[in-house]
Amino acid sequence: MRRRSFPILAFLGFSLFSGAVAAQTWPMVIDLNADGTPERINWDGETHKLTINDVDVTPESEVYEIVVQDLVRGDSFVELAATTESMDDSYAIQFLRWNGTGLVALPEIWSFNTHDVRGDGTVVTYEWMGFWQAPKLYRLSADGSALEAVAQEYLAIGQDYNLLSPLEVFADQGLTQSLVTIQPGQVVHFMASSPDQSRFMIRTPQGFVGWISVETVSSTSFQDFVWAG
Repeated sequence: MRRRSFPILAFLGFSLFSGAVAAQTWPMVIDLNADGTPERINWDGETHKLTINDVDVTPESEVYEIVVQDLVRGDSFVELAATTESMDDSYAIQFLRWNGTGLVALPEIWSFNTHDVRGDGTVVTYEWMGFWQAPKLYRLSADGSALEAVAQEYLAIGQDYNLLSPLEVFADQGLTQSLVTIQPGQVVHFMASSPDQSRFMIRTPQGFVGWISVETVSSTSFQDFVWAG
């Protein structure tokens, strides 16, 4: 299993400043629910035990790591993010909120390899899509009870490949209007994918933006291309 490392956010008084910093030593003293009384939080990575004010509040699910992450800077909560480990590089994230007497867990979300907490109520996770990691956006619901997936018209890619065989590019996503045929030896930039991965938006060496089908994407059409499950 791959070990992951997430930066622990640093706190000065009760205010959060963003950015990766050196990992801090547990226990930590933080006001988790803005009631004016800081909580003493301790995470034992060896026994996988979480305590708040010396009370055992370890989640029932198997937890690999606990980190402090603030979903919304300036609101009444600073969250604890509990992550679980799996057989591959994907893992579950569950944000925990302290209500003064116990932890309230938001429904878990999944990510591949890493995730980003922006501090504005949004979280970016990643999903392995065969040859790239697609970012998925979640936004905290209005009542703060869950992170809801935000619909995306396209999934960003951002990778370049050298072409090995002629490739016809179409002007429309339906692949009915031919735009240009790219010759071998040129570099194709993969911009985005349709949500179902049946179509890919690419930029040609000439600067044209068009579409190709998933059937044309393989190791025989692009150099050093590997589609891994």
